[in-house]
Order: sequence, then C-alpha cells, then structure tokens
Amino acid sequence: STCPGQPIKFFDVSTLYPTSWSWTFQGGTPATSTVKNPTVTYAAAGTYSVALTATNPYGNGSVTKIAYITITNPGSLPLVEGFQGAAWPPAGWVNDNKFQDSIKWERATNAGGFGTSSASALFDNYYHDASGIRDGLMAPKLNFGTVSNARLRFDVAYSRYDATYSDTLEVKISTNCGNTWTSVYMKGGTALSTAPDYTVDLWVPTSTQWRRDSIDISTVVAGQGNVLIDFVNHGHYGQGIYLDNVNLAYTVAALPPVANYNYPSSICTGASITFTDVSTNAPTSWSWNMPGASVSTSTLQNPSVTYNTGGVYSVTLTATNGSGNNSTVKTITVTSTPTVTTGGTSSLCSGNSGTITASGATTYTWQPGSLTGASVVVNPTGNTTYTVTGANGSCSGISTKVITVNPTPTVNVNNPTVCTGGTATLTASGATTYSWSTGGTGASINPTPPSTTVYTVTGTTGSCSSSKTATVTVAPAPTVAVNAATICAGSSVNLIASGAASYTWNTGANTSSIAVSPTVNTTYTVTGSNGTCVNTRTTSVNVNALPTVSMAASSSTACTASTGGVNVTLTGSPSGGVFSGAGVSGGTFTAQPTAGTYTATYTFSNSTTGCSNSASTNILVSVCTGIGEVNLLDGNINLFPNPNGGVFTLQANIENEFDVTIYNNIGQLVYSRNSLKGSNEINLSEFGRGIYNVVIKVDTDYKTIKVIIE
Repeated sequence: STCPGQPIKFFDVSTLYPTSWSWTFQGGTPATSTVKNPTVTYAAAGTYSVALTATNPYGNGSVTKIAYITITNPGSLPLVEGFQGAAWPPAGWVNDNKFQDSIKWERATNAGGFGTSSASALFDNYYHDASGIRDGLMAPKLNFGTVSNARLRFDVAYSRYDATYSDTLEVKISTNCGNTWTSVYMKGGTALSTAPDYTVDLWVPTSTQWRRDSIDISTVVAGQGNVLIDFVNHGHYGQGIYLDNVNLAYTVAALPPVANYNYPSSICTGASITFTDVSTNAPTSWSWNMPGASVSTSTLQNPSVTYNTGGVYSVTLTATNGSGNNSTVKTITVTSTPTVTTGGTSSLCSGNSGTITASGATTYTWQPGSLTGASVVVNPTGNTTYTVTGANGSCSGISTKVITVNPTPTVNVNNPTVCTGGTATLTASGATTYSWSTGGTGASINPTPPSTTVYTVTGTTGSCSSSKTATVTVAPAPTVAVNAATICAGSSVNLIASGAASYTWNTGANTSSIAVSPTVNTTYTVTGSNGTCVNTRTTSVNVNALPTVSMAASSSTACTASTGGVNVTLTGSPSGGVFSGAGVSGGTFTAQPTAGTYTATYTFSNSTTGCSNSASTNILVSVCTGIGEVNLLDGNINLFPNPNGGVFTLQANIENEFDVTIYNNIGQLVYSRNSLKGSNEINLSEFGRGIYNVVIKVDTDYKTIKVIIE
C-alpha cells in the first residue's frame, strides 16, 4: 500500500532462470514492461492487479495477483480499531506481508484486550519462523495537518518462549508515504512480556494478561498531512504477539482563518443581497470592503447591502482570529433591474376576452394564469389585477394592469308549448331592456305561431348585452279512440282507450283501460291528453237480459243403489237446455252407490243474444234399510242420549251378538265394531257435529237410528 505518485519497485522472484519478462500493471504507469525489476507509479487511489509472464528457452509461466497494490489518500482522524469486524485486515489497514506467504498478521477470535473486546490482531511466532522477516500491520494513512500533539495507545499481550526464542514488537511511523521511517517503539523479551514464559503451545492471554502502552508521537506527526503507522513483528520462533484497541489521543492546533464568503448567483439593482461568511478555522472578527454598495464597509459577519447601479464590483473580506488573519477578494456583477410598463384592455363585459401588453424588459410572465409574452389574451370573470414580471436575464421588475369586468346580463326566457291555434306568452328576464326577433320590445310578447317556431331575445344592461332563444312548440291534439261493447246482464267488459299519453274517464278512473259491469245500456266518456292538448271520445255498452230458466225433479230424495234406489226424472224450461251434475244423464238422475246430497243443474242459452242462465235442484240420497222387516230388533234397541256431544250408549235387549256400523250424512263409514252384546258406549267426538246413521245388524236383520251430535 502506498500513496498516489509514489514509485513502487517490483522484483522478479521467478525460478528456473527466465530470460525475458512481460509485466502488466492495471492502472499503473507504465501499464506494461519487459524489464526484469520495473518501477511503476499509480496516479489515482484504488486497488490494482499485477500480472507477470516469465519465459526461458523451454517455455513460460504466468502469475496474476488480484488486488495486489492498494493506492490510498490519507484519511481523517480519529483512529479507533478493536479488530471486532470479521473482515481482515480491517478497512483501510494493510497486511504488509513481505514474502506474500502464510506468515503474517492474522485475526485472533479467542483473545481480546481490555474492555469488551473479543478479538485481536495476532502474529504467530510459535508455529511460524519469521526470523529475519519484518512483516508489518499498517494502519490507514491519516492526515495530522491540524494536530499539535498526539499519543498512540494500544493494548499488547506477550509471553516469551524462553531467553533464546524471544520476539520483539516495533512501531514505526512514516510521514512521506513509506519512503523513510521513524521507530517510536521497540520492546522485546521480558520488556514486552505480560505473562511468564510459556513453551507448551501457542500462548493465549487471559483478560488479565494484557498491558496498555502509550507513546507520545507529537514530534513525529504534528502538522504532517500523510502519516503511516506500522506495527512490525521481529520474530525469533518464540510466541504469539497480540495487539488490540489501537487508538489515538490528539489535540488540534489553532490555525488562522481561511477567508471565504458566498453571495447570490444573481444580483440586481435595488435588491437587497447578503454576503455570507463561510471562512474556516473559526474567525472572531470580519472586515468587509464593498465599494459602490449602499454600505461600503462593515464589520458584521454577514452584511446585507444594495447596489443601485449596474456594473462590475470588487468585494474584499478579511477574517481574523487569535492565530492571524486572511483576506479574499471576489468580483461580482450587478445587473440593472428593468422598468416595466403595461397597456391594453382596461374594461370588458363578463364572458369576453381582452388583450393586455407589457414593455421595458426582455421576457414577461403574467399572474394569475402563468401566461408568458409581451401581449397576452385574458378572460377574467370579475375585476382583476394582473401582475407582470418583466425580466432582463436574472433581474426582473414588476408592474400591474387592472381590468374592470362589467356584468353581462344572463337572459332567461321560457319555452312554452301550445295547442294548434293557441297563443303563447314568452317572458324574458335577467336584463334591463329587451329586443325580440319579431321586432317587439319589452319583457313579454304573445305570438300565435302556426307551427313550432324559434324566437330570439336580446337583453341589455348598461353597455353589455346577451341573447337567448326560445322555442314555442305547437302540439297537435291527440286522436283518441275507444272500443264499444255488448254484454249479457251480470257480465263485465274492458273498455280500452288509445292515441294519447294519459286518460281520464267519467267513472273517475285515469288508466287507459277500465273494466265496467253495467246493468243497463250505458254511455262512457274518456278524455285523452298528450301533456299539453286534450281530446274526448264517448262509447256505449249495451246490456242484454238473461233468459228465465226453471227446473224440477220427480223426487227430492232417493235411496242408494245398494239399498233399493230408483231413478229420478228431471225437467227444465225453456226446452232445449242441458242437464248436468253427478249422476245426471239427459233428464234422469241415476241412483248412486253413496249417500249424500247431489246437485242437478239445467242450463239454457239464448241463441239470439248469446246469453245463458241456469237453475238447480238438490236430491238427498240415503241408505234405505227396510226397517219394517227386522222384527227381531224392533223395540229392543235403545240409543241415548240423543242428541249428544259425541259420546252415547247403545243398548240391545237381546241375547244375540250384533254388529254396528255408523255413516256420516254423505254416506262415509266413520265407525265399525263387531260381536257386541248388551250395553256399549260409543265415542264419535273426533268426527265433529252433524247427523250420523247408526246401523245395527243381527244376522240378516238391520235397524237404522239417526243420532245427532252437537
């Protein structure tokens, strides 16, 4: 590692007697060489590789060393290194391995100096024989230019192997990038030792086997701008030397100021500017000389002044502290501020545009609107002050232009709709006076257009006017149509209107279709509207009477078919009608298998009017049992109570067993028990109220008793 511009001598150590050499130096000067041991310089900081091809009559061999040369500029203080980072060597440090072999300084992670350190730098002289080799560990190059005194401090640990195999640590300092060195520390043997001799293995110090050494290096480094510190091992195959917590304690010398100041990049006449002191080394007083400024001299640190005339001026600052003073002179250019004048439109009606102008500068920017140019078109909505900034380069002047905006009347007019032949009323508002396209004046006119017509009205207020159009729509009356109807008495019919948008009937309905059920011939009226115009139509509903129909049956009762039922004859008037109903065929009701009430209907239609009517009669069908033939049961059966609530007693005063079946009034079997004798309680409460037929059977004899359940 070295500094930019420092010569570096490369030595060929190839074997087998090469006779020619080809070197390549990345970033170096020269970049290539055929000399055996060339000298190279590097102009810029960086890390560079070196390649060598060595040749003899039997062939050649090559080697490339990556990142072999490190060129650095001095860094800034402080220096604090505890070797805790995993990278080795630490950033900026250089392992000065003389023969580029495995014998060199390394990082030890099993021992650390004072404090919380857990790692250190180690040179292992126990396992490596470094006799005669002076491998070093160089700290980063540092700038001590402002330092007046300094001490180098570090922790060291060492246990001598014995008096023969004893090692030494040297600290050397260079202030010319390694060209020459000054030794500031040299300790070896018992002087370096922090623990007794140790011969068993590579010695590892405990936390109490360290010493902190401090070296005053002020006479060597004070004021120097490029300082190298090298920790050098003088090994004699003894024991390991441990190094940790390398740091510097230093005092910065007081220096005279270096005068400097900043000022605005653009300076215009009439504008206040501030000269800002940026001098270094802490000046305590300032003296300014500013000829041509509003204040030509000042002792303020940051004076503010004004230049009223354009031109080139010199400004001098002298900065002073206890160590001396320093002056700097800078030249500034003051640009004349332009005088801007405005013209153009001063008043206009709202909704219109105007043109405003500016002069006296090179470029112009207008606000509001961020418009640019010497002439701009504006559309203000109210009284507006426009500000124009005119610039000559970096200096600018400001002027204003006021535009008064007179209100343009907002004219409104209605758009009526009239029916054909009707007269419309057009009424305008929003202005003071009005003029119509018909030639009329005033706020209102009353035209009678034959068809839809557009009219224009111009309203004026003061000096401003605007126009509005109005449309008179002439709408035709709707053509309303509605159906007529003839119905039979008792029927209804839908009356449907069409041809309009909405409808109103004399019945009060307001739909297009209504359902009516008149009992006599009736006239209905519907009024249709299309929104503006209406029309009316009438229609009639004629009502035909129903024919008078009657019906008769030869008997209103009958027995079931299984108990001797016979047919019933049916008759109807007028003749020519149709009989219908369960058990009905033609004019006959046929005996039915099930008891119940049956309805027979007779329907007659009038062939002229199409109206029909019906008449009906009921026939009661019962189970007939031939009671007069059951002599055994006569007078021997009692049922009580009757009527009842659903529970009653059936008592038979006979020796024989008997069966009981019970039917409801439509002939359905609801109860059945066999082989009864004597007195028996029967419960029909689950079947509800009504008349039930209780049939008692003994052998071939039957008896029927009606029971009423309330």
